[in-house]
Amino acid sequence: MLGAQSQSGLLAKPLDVWAAHELRRAGFDPDFIWPRDSPPRLLPAPVSKFIEGLPASLRDPLRARVYKDVAIKDVSATNANILGKLYEKQVDAGMARWQTGAEVLISGKRMDSSFGNNTKNRAEESYGDAKNLRLRYPLAALGFIFAV
Repeated sequence: MLGAQSQSGLLAKPLDVWAAHELRRAGFDPDFIWPRDSPPRLLPAPVSKFIEGLPASLRDPLRARVYKDVAIKDVSATNANILGKLYEKQVDAGMARWQTGAEVLISGKRMDSSFGNNTKNRAEESYGDAKNLRLRYPLAALGFIFAV
């Protein structure tokens, strides 16, 4: 598929997109969900709302600069790295607000081979990730999508 190695993460991206789509479909505010359905993958909702509230003469050039695939340091990003209690964790999809913090955190994994060797490792990894995030965000909903 696309000539990508399974370790690249490219094969798991559709899981992230699907999880975020389902959150939007459930009625959550699209500005708080990541990955976004258009570039950049992550953009804080206050930045997006600020840009959309500007007069067209300012909004259009700013949109052209911010809404692109290239991340802008401290404004947009390509990956969501969330600070857990024990270590930083990349979370593939989720919902967060500045006022409340993380509300939904979803990690996704895909396994294409070596099922006997890797299944137990992936299950153990999901428990460790959940514990790390739960200790920092006790009220957040945590999810783990595992595609075999």
